[in-house]
Amino acid sequence: MARSSNNTTFRSAAFDPALLVAQMVALQCSYYLSLSFVILLFELLMGAPMSVRHLLVFNEVDPSTALGWSLVLAFLASAVVTCFLALYIVERSRLCLDFACTLHGFHTLFVWMYSGRFPNSLFWWLTVAASTTILALGSQYLCMQRELEPIQLGSTGRNASGSAAGNGSTGTAPDGGNGGASGWRRRLDGQPADAVELERLNAPVV
Repeated sequence: MARSSNNTTFRSAAFDPALLVAQMVALQCSYYLSLSFVILLFELLMGAPMSVRHLLVFNEVDPSTALGWSLVLAFLASAVVTCFLALYIVERSRLCLDFACTLHGFHTLFVWMYSGRFPNSLFWWLTVAASTTILALGSQYLCMQRELEPIQLGSTGRNASGSAAGNGSTGTAPDGGNGGASGWRRRLDGQPADAVELERLNAPVV
């Protein structure tokens, strides 16, 4: 994985199963860490007993109780936090939807295994759908903003251009004559190809 000077990340386009698995594991663990922390805060605020059931039992997400609504808020808040984590773990906007769906697919499998039966609560499914949407769209937006950042190839060309602009503003031509920045464009010997180099624009043709 290579990085440019402004920390923009470039990845190989080749399929890398090991990388995808590592990213998925990292994102799943980060999601559960943030979700557990938010649920813990709500448990402390509401005086509810701390239990892993609030994380992995779908019946706990009950719209008829205050704790159930707090769990909904916890799932949505965790999805928002995971969007920012995906910016550094996934990094590519085209993969965000896949990772969001896979993450919640694994969560559904874990809930099914821990609860002992397939989730049949409509309210729980709506919560999972909302969380998936937030994670997919939010992480995709953040990654797209990162991908649209300008890429700087190095400081050499920028320094050379700045030097050329500074010399041109003095009005001194290469042959010792006097000319403004609009009248002269100099060749800077020894500078890279992207440095400013031109001759006097209004010079007579010999």
